[in-house]
Amino acid sequence: MRLTGQNTYTGDTIINGGLLAVDGSITSKAIINDSGILGGIGSVGSLVANTGGRVSPGNSVGKLTVTGDATFEKGSIFDVEIAADAGAADQLDVTGKVALLGGAVQARIEGETAFFTKDQVVGLFTRSYDILLAGKGIEGTFETVRPQYNYISAVLDYSHKNKVTLGFMLTPDPVLVVDPEIGAPVGAVVDEFVFEPELESVVEDAERAGLARTEAERLKLEALRERVRTLVLVDAKTKNQKNAGDAIKQMDIGDPLLNTVLFSQVGQVLPYDNLTGEVHATLDGVLIEDSHFISTAATDRIRAAFDGVAAKAQPVIAPLAYGAPVKAKGSESFGTFDLAGGSTGSVPAPAATALWGEAYGAFARGISDGNASRYSRSTGGFVTGLDGVVAETWRFGLLAGYGSSSLNGNGRALVDSYQIGLYGGTTWDSLGLRFGANLGHHEIETKRIAIFGGLANEHEASYDAKTVQVFGEIGYEIKTAYAELEPFAGVSHVHLKTDAFEETGDISNLSGEASTTDLTTTTLGLRVSRDFALSESVNVTARGTLGWRHAYGDVTPQQRLAFAGDQAFSVEGLPVAQDTGFVEAGLDLGIGRNTTLGISYSGQFSKSASDNAVKADLTVRF
Repeated sequence: MRLTGQNTYTGDTIINGGLLAVDGSITSKAIINDSGILGGIGSVGSLVANTGGRVSPGNSVGKLTVTGDATFEKGSIFDVEIAADAGAADQLDVTGKVALLGGAVQARIEGETAFFTKDQVVGLFTRSYDILLAGKGIEGTFETVRPQYNYISAVLDYSHKNKVTLGFMLTPDPVLVVDPEIGAPVGAVVDEFVFEPELESVVEDAERAGLARTEAERLKLEALRERVRTLVLVDAKTKNQKNAGDAIKQMDIGDPLLNTVLFSQVGQVLPYDNLTGEVHATLDGVLIEDSHFISTAATDRIRAAFDGVAAKAQPVIAPLAYGAPVKAKGSESFGTFDLAGGSTGSVPAPAATALWGEAYGAFARGISDGNASRYSRSTGGFVTGLDGVVAETWRFGLLAGYGSSSLNGNGRALVDSYQIGLYGGTTWDSLGLRFGANLGHHEIETKRIAIFGGLANEHEASYDAKTVQVFGEIGYEIKTAYAELEPFAGVSHVHLKTDAFEETGDISNLSGEASTTDLTTTTLGLRVSRDFALSESVNVTARGTLGWRHAYGDVTPQQRLAFAGDQAFSVEGLPVAQDTGFVEAGLDLGIGRNTTLGISYSGQFSKSASDNAVKADLTVRF
């Protein structure tokens, strides 16, 4: 209902529900009860706002006048609308006295949207608003003022006896009471402080000094920026979260990400993990770890070619045919040392050339270290090679491979990997040597869903990476009456170079700098195998491996990232395990002379990750 003109009726004006907009004048007392609203730009004789009653001056931003006294009871609400340009606010102008017995001041921006503009944010921080005037003074205070945010406090100044002033300030020492692991806010505490419009004084000093408006605005904006940069983001807990938060604090005033932080509701926990882009850093570690599939395949091939301990059968086109026996002497020997019966003297020589292939696959899970998020991943691929005998006792070959990996965690990554390399090895009596090197090219596709406050954006990136790996292993074969054993030691080094990239999308999209990562691993272990016959035509080989791997170098992968056009920050991926135990067990069932059926399990275990694979294979020699 809207009243215009002069209304001189007697008796109280009681508002029990709905809106009464007084654009003219009434001389009687206005009583606003629960669910009632008094608004308009006119005047009333006096005013009492009871519990649940609202006083909302103006039809948009405007002034409502009270010619007598005004009282705000406990539970009443004083609505204050601030102009869209933050230049003015609603005002209640009381000629008489004002009694504040409690109640709340509820402030909002005219036409308020999810995110404030740069001018609105600057205006809120650099202006104060006289929302309540009282010609004969003010007694008491309002009970609360809203909104209250994690990092911004609406504050009321009662220092002048004839007015109440509304202002906005950065909360000096916000304290957020939440369980960040669960993500459910259980409350918040915002310290009490005295309203001191420091930024407003900066502007006033600039204007008194005769500076142009643009210069005054610049000083005003810079003062606000400096204040924002000193904020402690209480809901950013981990190193990655804090680094991303610090980058956001450097953003321009009014940026949607910074606004989301500044205007986050009291008790709200913002998911900074969704902004860190740590999937790019974690992926670096995964690419390095997956390099072992290539070195393992090459090493296994050399071991199989020399009939090594626990060597598994491999599909070959040129069979491992038996040649003339080779005498066990010096570096030309293929002999082994037998604890049960001494030197074997000779073993069958491998074929001159062989083309072989091996498939691999694994499922892995990484456990959060309290900074980077957990992940799950799967990988699979195929390695093939061609090798032959060189200088009678050496074997060298070339390999090529393809693999596909997927990573799911705080983001998703798909990787297609292409490998080329060379490998070789030999034996001296019981001592075996295997080595090689490979170059990998990786084509990467990533996707992130960045949900942050009221923001929700999808970001994708495509970029390449390259790995260079060198590896070597030495083992010593021991034969007993019960089984064949081989203690072994190995070393590998992987160098990873990742290209720079830019994500698609806006607001929370990231760009990444080119990076390099280097990791060296050493391995100690024991292999064991035993052959036995089920029948005249069926032989079984039981084999197993137990070992320990230690990593050195860049065990925690890092990536330098930046929100579009802003300051760069560092994030860390899930670390590569420094100490990993690994195990393999398998059975090979030889059926006749040309067919082998095998099944095996392999696993790697550490405090931060586990990797498991089960493999079945059928090898037929032609």
